[in-house]
Amino acid sequence: MFVSAVCLFLVLVDVIVNNWEFNDLVGNARTLLTPVLNVASQQDLTNAFTFADGSSLDSVSSVGLYMINYTLQTIHAHDSNMYVLSADSYTVDSPVNDICGMLVQSYRLANTSSSLVSLGVVQDGIEYVRGTAMTNLLQGTRPIPPPGSNHDALVSFGYLPSRIDADMRLTTPVKVPPPESVAFANVSMYRFCARAYCTGCDPTIELGQDLCTVQTSFSPTTRTLVVHSSVAIAGHSRVLGMMMTRSAVSVGSLYVRALCVLFGLAAFATSHKTVRWTDSVSLSSWYKKLVYIAAPAQYRYQCRSVDFSYFCFNSDVFVVGYVVAVLLDEKACNLYSRTLHKWNDETIDSWTSRWVFVRIAAMNFRWVWLNCFLVKVIKVLANVLSTARYT
Repeated sequence: MFVSAVCLFLVLVDVIVNNWEFNDLVGNARTLLTPVLNVASQQDLTNAFTFADGSSLDSVSSVGLYMINYTLQTIHAHDSNMYVLSADSYTVDSPVNDICGMLVQSYRLANTSSSLVSLGVVQDGIEYVRGTAMTNLLQGTRPIPPPGSNHDALVSFGYLPSRIDADMRLTTPVKVPPPESVAFANVSMYRFCARAYCTGCDPTIELGQDLCTVQTSFSPTTRTLVVHSSVAIAGHSRVLGMMMTRSAVSVGSLYVRALCVLFGLAAFATSHKTVRWTDSVSLSSWYKKLVYIAAPAQYRYQCRSVDFSYFCFNSDVFVVGYVVAVLLDEKACNLYSRTLHKWNDETIDSWTSRWVFVRIAAMNFRWVWLNCFLVKVIKVLANVLSTARYT
């Protein structure tokens, strides 16, 4: 009974809480788009924000610019092609999950008459991988290339390009301090990190909001605002969100999963009910006859030999349907759960982190039905290939 309750709980969490349509509708992730709601192009970005020397749009590759343009165009399209998903919040309590340090840069101000300036930083790069999880486990990860290795050196070590990132950070206005003086301020830093696994592919965008304490100074000679330090406020919660492509495949997966759950609940509940025959003498009035036709008396007889988890894992219709739903939603599920795990693994234990763990467990629990499906396929093949028959 306990196993059935756990299985039902994880399935319901996956269908309701990990539902992209429901999350996009009632989630609060669109607040993370605030800095760029009036910024629709690269020129608008340059006009609205002061970017750091060496970490501006001019220093980004063509692929990085494409991903930034894609992010802005998608935000301003306001169509049904993208999900904007909330992904909970995570307490920042150590340097491990403190990402405010990227703001430590020099910013050349075009207009020194303004007392407020919004800062921006953009960095892009390529992630390289070597081998697979199995080969790295059996053969190890050595030799390790030296820091600063270029593309040719990494390829010679067996590494291959796997992912392209374009990470943009934008802040709320910072007050320019008086010349030759140091000032401290708390600013909100918004993150727009686009990731793609091939050149020109539609990226998945990680959204975030952090509260940072920055130490700044201003040099009127060079018209440069320098951020000497930038650290996250300990105990503050980092808000996380994601933008993912909405397609017919992802929407179809939600419908299939919902139908499978309804089928499982209805079929299992029906199998535990019986209807007792009633003779015409007991139906003495037309009212009782009408009620009996519409809703006959049902008497529940509990069957302990087959519980709900056993039914879900053995029903051919439920298993095949749920496997189809899992495979249709595999890409979105892996990207979303990986992002949740990354940030949840680096935060302190709390009720929020435990709830995120339950959400991740519910997404991983989907793969149980793939194993059940493979077992059913093996049983069918064994039955076809076997020469013996039993009755």
